Amino acid sequence: MEILALIGSPHKNSNCEIIVDEIAKGAEENGHTVTKYIIHDLDVAPCSGCELCNKGNDCRYEDDGTEIIDKLANGASVILASPIYFGQMTAQAKTIVDRFYSIFNNLKKALVKMQRQLLF
Repeated sequence: MEILALIGSPHKNSNCEIIVDEIAKGAEENGHTVTKYIIHDLDVAPCSGCELCNKGNDCRYEDDGTEIIDKLANGASVILASPIYFGQMTAQAKTIVDRFYSIFNNLKKALVKMQRQLLF
């Protein structure tokens, strides 16, 4: 299984990263593939609410978030770690989570098809 490890902390070697590294180590020891992303280091545009995905199109942005979205749509699992700033996940984590909308709202994406098969 492919696992995406998303680090929402803007700090290098943060507690979140240390914890995720340990989880990833265990997952890899059990045969899974883990790809770690430090969101702060990526170019990820925030969702603009343009609704292109609702019309069956891919997200309008072609940035580093596109790779994450495509892997997620193709069945990858996610580990998301974020410190809590002002009662919420960090802006970095929220930005990529908001982009997940382009999967859940797009009827042509594999993740939605898979959910439908499980529901019916």
